Amino acid sequence: MNVLLDTCACIEILKGNMNVYRIVKSLSNSQRLVSEITVAELMFGVELSKRKFFEQQKVNDFLNDFSILPISNSIRRFAKEKARLQKT
Repeated sequence: MNVLLDTCACIEILKGNMNVYRIVKSLSNSQRLVSEITVAELMFGVELSKRKFFEQQKVNDFLNDFSILPISNSIRRFAKEKARLQKT
């Protein structure tokens, strides 16, 4: 059974919610899925962070345990541009 995590579930794990973490860790890496939309939303959060390098590394490490469902090649650019526009 594959499980597609939404952004909220990913953020809970990144914040250290052990209940969500244990459920996800019980699955094999090939069963853990996130969409490129979720990746974009996580990258958007990184772009807004005051600790950008730290958060980028944390998200990258987190995403290594997931298969990413592709949507397009422009997701990371979307996150950067959305953050840039929000800051102005």
